Amino acid sequence: ELAFTFDCGGHAGPTREILEILREADVSVTFFMIGDWVRAHPDLARDIAARHEFAHHSDRHPDYPSLTDAQIIADLEAGERTFLEVTGKTTRPLWRAPSGARDDRVLAAAARAGWPVHVFWTQERNARGELITGDSGDWRPFTPQQVASNLDRAAELGNGVITVSHCDSEQTRVVLRQSLEAIKARGLRIITVSELLR
Repeated sequence: ELAFTFDCGGHAGPTREILEILREADVSVTFFMIGDWVRAHPDLARDIAARHEFAHHSDRHPDYPSLTDAQIIADLEAGERTFLEVTGKTTRPLWRAPSGARDDRVLAAAARAGWPVHVFWTQERNARGELITGDSGDWRPFTPQQVASNLDRAAELGNGVITVSHCDSEQTRVVLRQSLEAIKARGLRIITVSELLR
């Protein structure tokens, strides 16, 4: 099993087409949502929440380690209010810190606020000792093929991998269909984070 995740926080861009590719592939994945994005794209957020797992990625994408505990909690709670108003769904208990930036204090503050499960992406060494990451790199100026190669390398690690891609990535839109097929061809079932953690 492999948990495929998306972070939604930039523009909407190819999100509608990404959702259609996921529907055609008959997979449900986990979307980490930013409150600002949900407020800007409520219809898309509702479509995502109707079929996929909905998780927290902050309200405004601040750098959590530079905030006080009270500011972290306020940001998480503001995002949650938006998610509930727009989709009727809670994001608890899953969240991912903006840019993945967290420390023990940030994790403890989030846990006190009701988000005890921080979900990073896989970082693991393969059989050759190379560090492999589940980050597709689609937020960088990579070619679509580089993004596909990154996802394939992560899938090569096998069971339990968590990947991360982005809703606003044109590179991901271009390679998503082939990447999903390649993951399935490895004998991996594409699932949500909650399914993986069960």
